[in-house]
Amino acid sequence: VINGTTYYYYIKADYTPDGTESGPSNIAEATPIEWVELSISSGAALSGATDTLEIFINNESEISSFFFVIEDEPDYLIAQYGEIFETDRTTGWYLDVNEVGGNIVVTGSAILGNVDHMSAGDGAVCKVIVMATSQDQYLCNLNFTTSTQVKDANTNDMIWTAEGATFEVTVETQFLVMPNVHGNPGDLITIPLLINNTQDVYGVQIFLTDYPDYVSGIAIAATNYHDFSNWTVDGNNVGNQYRILLFDNSLSNPLPGGTGHIADISLYIDPNAPVGSTAELFMEEVVVVDQNNIAMHAELFESKIYIGSPGAIYSIGSVDESAQTISIELENSSPVYVVDLFLADAPDGIVVTDVTAVGRFNGSIDGGQTGEQEDGTARVFAHDLANGIVAGSGEIMRVSYDISMNTDFSGDVITWISEVYSADAGLNSIPSSGIGFAILDANLSVDEEIEIPVKFALHPAYPNPFNPMTNIRYDLPQASYVDLRIFDLTGREVRTLAKGFDHAGTKTIIWDAKDNHGQSVSAGVYIYRLESSGLVQSQKLILLK
Repeated sequence: VINGTTYYYYIKADYTPDGTESGPSNIAEATPIEWVELSISSGAALSGATDTLEIFINNESEISSFFFVIEDEPDYLIAQYGEIFETDRTTGWYLDVNEVGGNIVVTGSAILGNVDHMSAGDGAVCKVIVMATSQDQYLCNLNFTTSTQVKDANTNDMIWTAEGATFEVTVETQFLVMPNVHGNPGDLITIPLLINNTQDVYGVQIFLTDYPDYVSGIAIAATNYHDFSNWTVDGNNVGNQYRILLFDNSLSNPLPGGTGHIADISLYIDPNAPVGSTAELFMEEVVVVDQNNIAMHAELFESKIYIGSPGAIYSIGSVDESAQTISIELENSSPVYVVDLFLADAPDGIVVTDVTAVGRFNGSIDGGQTGEQEDGTARVFAHDLANGIVAGSGEIMRVSYDISMNTDFSGDVITWISEVYSADAGLNSIPSSGIGFAILDANLSVDEEIEIPVKFALHPAYPNPFNPMTNIRYDLPQASYVDLRIFDLTGREVRTLAKGFDHAGTKTIIWDAKDNHGQSVSAGVYIYRLESSGLVQSQKLILLK
């Protein structure tokens, strides 16, 4: 038989052995149809970007048209209207693609194109452009739905089977930061709005909510970080929220990728707000959009507002990027005997390697408590139980940092004091506030001016003793193979931190007190050992619990 040809038939019955035969039955008809195989290529794109998907048909007889309905689950892909391209199998065909009901709908017709049918073969029949749209990274499934149709040369429906595919939607994180502030009841305070964005930003919308409800929005003013002259920069109260909007009206002057202080938000503290209380300021319904008005993934670092005049005000002072140090300053009205301070960074691109007491502070930095934390912040725990930090103002500590080698991050980092606690001689809490911020150059790209170490060295870890993280630093005078591992005192390997080729330079790696299986190890003494180019050095670590 020939596929696509209609055949007519009837039945007669032979009643052997008497030799009689029945008359013919009614006439029936049937059309043999070929099974065709459909498939689609997998894809991947950053949210807001596009990728090309190829659709394939494996057929043994001619095809006159097709109608594909492809479901993406979840619905994170948008077919770009009319963005479809023929292949050598569909030259001259009428082709169209559209987004209908969350599905990718593709139409192809030789009849409408007034060209020959598609001949037998196996290969791509068209290419369609889709855009990824998601605020979260996700792997979407692509499948042909039952609405899909393929017709043969006689426009008969062909039976089909299909193989699905996947589409990986990736995201780049944009960071919004509002550092902590303080103010008295009835005061007008200003909170800076900071951004770290990897992609061009065309708009930002934030609804600010405070709890308890002690503050209200007054105004927003753009800074000179960017030319916002053709942007809408507006703030208005919506119920008990303060809505902030920054939007590029021209759609041609976006906020380019980078890190900076983009606006100042003015808030009024209720005159009846209780002194000594803290209002948390939340960023809700946040939307950061790209050139296609698609929301991008954003991580938020929100503010705390201390009501009153703190007895201890900590701030970010000067930054020496060549020495990679940050100054911590303190203005205190009475002696401070204990300091417990947390430095945050966004993105998480730096690690604290050392803290030094300076100025009025003659006490100790507790190495067992100081260092990187699991949430990415760096804790500084210090005390002077004999004399305390006398009342006054100025620098009290200098924090040394290094670029994190555990991420692929490259660029600038916002750092600020996210939490701080103080105590007096009786270890009673002193009302405290941490204000200010700094923007650090944490670029990981190769710089010819970076000083290359002259000899191989494995440095003492910091902090040590430690809990729960410590920084291990080593010097490579030349590019070479490195092997850095942690052992317990029995010689059993606990964790491999680095194994492979590495470029020359000073390197820092964090050990989070976990073994190769991701399990936390017990307190005790450990040895970290570095081998490179036939040289071996080791140091001792003490983990406290």
